Amino acid sequence: MATVAAATALAGMPAAVGEPAETPTPSEIARVEVPLSHPVTVDDALTLVDDVDLDVVGVRHEQPGIEGEYFINNGQSVEAFLESFETETGTQPQAVALIAEVEATTSQSERSTSSALDAVQAEVGEVILDVSADLPEFTAPLAVPTAEVDAKVAAAAETVPTDAAARLASATWFPHYNEIYALQSFTGVEGADAANVAVYSIWNGGSNSPDVIPTDWGIEVDTYQYNSQMLGIRPACASGVYSAFWGSKGSGPSGIASWYIYNLSSELPKTTLGAYYDWVDSTDACADQSLSIGIGYPRSLSNYSETTGGSVVLQTVIHTARGTKSSSPMSVNMQANSNDCNDLGRGPASDCMGLNTNRVFPLGGAHIISGRSNGYSFPGCFYTYWNETAQPMTCP
Repeated sequence: MATVAAATALAGMPAAVGEPAETPTPSEIARVEVPLSHPVTVDDALTLVDDVDLDVVGVRHEQPGIEGEYFINNGQSVEAFLESFETETGTQPQAVALIAEVEATTSQSERSTSSALDAVQAEVGEVILDVSADLPEFTAPLAVPTAEVDAKVAAAAETVPTDAAARLASATWFPHYNEIYALQSFTGVEGADAANVAVYSIWNGGSNSPDVIPTDWGIEVDTYQYNSQMLGIRPACASGVYSAFWGSKGSGPSGIASWYIYNLSSELPKTTLGAYYDWVDSTDACADQSLSIGIGYPRSLSNYSETTGGSVVLQTVIHTARGTKSSSPMSVNMQANSNDCNDLGRGPASDCMGLNTNRVFPLGGAHIISGRSNGYSFPGCFYTYWNETAQPMTCP
């Protein structure tokens, strides 16, 4: 099904993603984001790497409806990234910051408010603001959903499974419809192929809308793979744990090739979405491998009003390396987590979302898009309405 622009492109990704580089464990590193003076092309942003006395690992890009990151040295060339991004969205990314990693010697919570990191970012930031001011400003064309997306949104609004109405009251924040794409490509880098995961969700407006999520909460779209042979709790796992699944990754903030969210809307977003790659996994089981994207401000997702008068359409996409397994049992869910980054004076990020585990989300538990009990595995493609059991579908 070619409903999702990204999913269609993922099947024929123009360049594959190689094995991610070895990185320190999450407890040894911290992420620093250095803003540019104005949006520039990704190519231009990368010309600034030598001007930063830090280990620059990637580029942050943001524009109306799209937020994400591209990581260098993870097997996906910048040319391949830009080509696939344009194929998937119809536009180009606007680079707004460089991403660096620095050694961390403090705990996760201390690292979140480290004055030393703030000082490093401020010092380097002055240099980058200065040198990036000489680069030409880049304004990308708006990404415009296709007529095929229009048709899918309309069809999802009209198709309500039997007894769904009786369950609406307990599903006020859940998407009405979801598609899952886990695809691989054998083109591009010789001897390597890619694991590409996209989740496509539609809220049909009314009571089922991100607008009902309290302002101090975010959501995460979580895709999990499982390998029962990997024992223990991260980071105390056997060597090679990050590759022991269908979709591989490296540890830390830059362990994948690229990711983005795409709010497929005919209107501009209300404000920034605060999207982030959820890389902190230090308490996860070694048998579980997450590839997840979070949104710190889900109420900022804009409506797709031209077609359905209030539907919200969201797509999350991850490009990463293939692991050693030809397939892996999987599950996919959407969960709410406390936005504790606000309390720390920071934007949403993996290491400060969900720290306050004593808070209870007032609208119920996680939304299971496809549970592990379904017995499905990656790669593959699936769809589901509301709380109905996910069903396999033909991949594009």
